[in-house]
Amino acid sequence: RSPTAGAPAVVWNLTDGRALHVLGLDTQEPMLCVEVSACGTYIVAGGNSEIVLWEAVSGRALRRFAWPPGTASSSRAPQLAVTAQGLIVGRSQRGVMVWDGATGA
Repeated sequence: RSPTAGAPAVVWNLTDGRALHVLGLDTQEPMLCVEVSACGTYIVAGGNSEIVLWEAVSGRALRRFAWPPGTASSSRAPQLAVTAQGLIVGRSQRGVMVWDGATGA
């Protein structure tokens, strides 16, 4: 199913089926990819212009990132990964970016 513009991602408790957090983007663009760090500490999600890093336990947004001009693609969904150290790796049709989740750099 295609993402709906502005549709959030929901973090569920798999034991009891409760929704724990509803995570969304500030923009009205579709959320095209969601990744969880291997350690389960971070969640990163984004579309073709905005990327957000959340703390998984609290659902608190830690950082927001924007693709640099000319690197995002409107014709293909980006790919994201987050390391246990909080580095965000983003790949679009036009390039690869690495951001530090702690500093935003």
